Amino acid sequence: MLTIRENEYVHWSGTHRPALTGQSVYPRPLQNPLSIWLGVGGTPQSFARAGALGLPLMVAIIGGEPRRFRPLVDVYRETGRRHTYSANRLKVGVHAPDYVARSTQEAADIFSQALRARSPMLERSAAGRR
Repeated sequence: MLTIRENEYVHWSGTHRPALTGQSVYPRPLQNPLSIWLGVGGTPQSFARAGALGLPLMVAIIGGEPRRFRPLVDVYRETGRRHTYSANRLKVGVHAPDYVARSTQEAADIFSQALRARSPMLERSAAGRR
């Protein structure tokens, strides 16, 4: 993606498709440069890679406490600084499934009710526990 972003004619080879040998890539982005965010999971290496490339970071939190990702974000920022990227360039976003209500119990009640309404199997399972 970075090569395509920077070059109209691309020379590239990889393992999942035939090599590109000077092909042009269209349409070209209107933004200059095209914003590319790097999505990462939970490995320090993936956070460091994003920092080394100077790309904005999108943290995918599938489960667990968001605060456990803070040390990994620190790895990202420190790696970015070592590669001379400014703090303004090292942006961080978070993607996580969530449901919010006035209380934890209200959120659980509303969310589980909505799930049961969409899934007869869950409704039967819940009825069996009553």
